[in-house]
Amino acid sequence: MSHPSALTTLTLVVLALTACTSSSDEGPPPPDLGHVHALAYDDAGELFVASHHGVYAIDQAERRAELVGEVEFDAMGMAASGADLLASGHPGEVVDDVFVPPNIGLVRHAPGRGWESVALAGRTDFHGLATSIADPDVVAGLPTDREALAVSDDGGTTWTDRAPVRARDLAVDHVDPATVVVTTEDGLLVSRDAGRTFDPVEDAPLLVIVAADPSREGGLVGVGADGAIWQGSVVEPGRFERLGAAQGTAAAVATHATRGGLVVAVSDDRGVVVSEDDGDTWTVVLPAP
Repeated sequence: MSHPSALTTLTLVVLALTACTSSSDEGPPPPDLGHVHALAYDDAGELFVASHHGVYAIDQAERRAELVGEVEFDAMGMAASGADLLASGHPGEVVDDVFVPPNIGLVRHAPGRGWESVALAGRTDFHGLATSIADPDVVAGLPTDREALAVSDDGGTTWTDRAPVRARDLAVDHVDPATVVVTTEDGLLVSRDAGRTFDPVEDAPLLVIVAADPSREGGLVGVGADGAIWQGSVVEPGRFERLGAAQGTAAAVATHATRGGLVVAVSDDRGVVVSEDDGDTWTVVLPAP
């Protein structure tokens, strides 16, 4: 009986190892996002992530991400307005009339036009931005240089400080844009007069990050410090239901309404994960590096 030579055996081992490491299921390595600061769905249902190294559009089927506008910058706050993206933060290596140090103010990315400066260039850094489907002219933000809710009624061109509030995150209702929710160390607060006054939301869980739920008035999805994910309404206080839990520390949450129901995206230790069944199952659409 003949035996394979040492060279033949080595060749078989190399081929076997190659087959194990070149699976067709493996895509390109995920980009190094650094810290994830925000998630947002545009009106077409495309998911975007704002990170320390720029804003990325997520291809959920391919589990990969593409840099928006071909510019890396520290995107701290982000929100979608129709097909456009609004962002704030600090410039990266590119410094120009749009990305002005130390704070870029509010910038907008429109399809086919790239990033453009809207307001407050060089002055303001919003760590939280929120918009409303009901009125695309309404933009709310949390500036880092003062404890206040800032609101724009003209798409971000001019801003007015409303109530003084120390908040971690915010959401503007998609049915009534005068309803604004903020998360604080003392609990969830709601304003029904576009941020001029705030009241506690009774019996609400202690949430850290939030996103408006477009499927109902006053709707809200949020994540607590313990990682629990909740869905509820500030119109119906106390009626919050748990949708599961994030893994590790959750950095951002976003929602999108479809004919099949509500889609929830969360950024946590797994990467960016999405649920389409009220939190029963979660799919990793962009794995952590």
